[in-house]
Order: sequence, then structure tokens, then C-alpha cells
Amino acid sequence: MVKKYGILITLLLLKFTILSQIDTNKVCFPYEVAKKISIELIQKDSLEAELHDTQKILNVFKSKFILQDSVISTLEQKEENYLKQISNLTKQDSLHIKEVTRLRKENTDLNRKNKNLKTTTKILGGGFLGAIAALIILL
Repeated sequence: MVKKYGILITLLLLKFTILSQIDTNKVCFPYEVAKKISIELIQKDSLEAELHDTQKILNVFKSKFILQDSVISTLEQKEENYLKQISNLTKQDSLHIKEVTRLRKENTDLNRKNKNLKTTTKILGGGFLGAIAALIILL
């Protein structure tokens, strides 16, 4: 009897195991529900693709922003260097103007002295020539 109950229990357990392994690949939904599911899946796929494309575009904009930022900082450095160059050239120009003014003044002074020397040389030369002429005549 115990053997019969053991066989009965074993058969019943095997039947439940067999029932639990029924193929569930064929799930049936009503047409409207299946239609809504397929629409939502298609929308989800398109939204994921759009998200992926948007992330690519965002990365491109980030790289452009970084590039523009570096260009801006480079241009700011150039501007600073140009302003320094302008300041240095202005200083050089003022020094050149002072030097030119000093040289012009020195030139006019030297021209005046040269003119005085020429006049003095003419006077002394004429006087010396006259003295030699007078000596020659007297001798």
C-alpha cells in the first residue's frame, strides 16, 4: 500500500512538472492591446534613436564650445600682446621724437658756429693776406 501511494505521489508530481513546462511562447492579446503595444514599442525605439542622435549633436556642440573657448582665449592673449606692442612702440616713438628734436637743435647750433667760423676765417685770411701783401710791398 505504501508502495502504491509512493507511485501515486510520484506520478502526480511528474504531472505537475510536465504542466509547468508548457510552451508559453504563444501569448495571445486582443487586437487593440497588441496594436497599442506595437505602437509603444515603435515609439520607444524611435525615441531611443532620437536620444542617441541628440547626444551625438550635444557632444559635437560641446567640442565646438571648447574649440571656440580656446580660440577666444588665444585672441584675448593676442590682443594683450598687441596692446603691449603699441605701448612699447609709442614709447619708442616719443624717444625718437626727442632725439630728432635734440639733433635738429644741435645741427642748427653747429651750422651757426660753422657760419661764424667761415666769417672769421675770411676776415683773418683777408687780414693775413693783406699783412703779407704789405710786407712784400715794404720789402
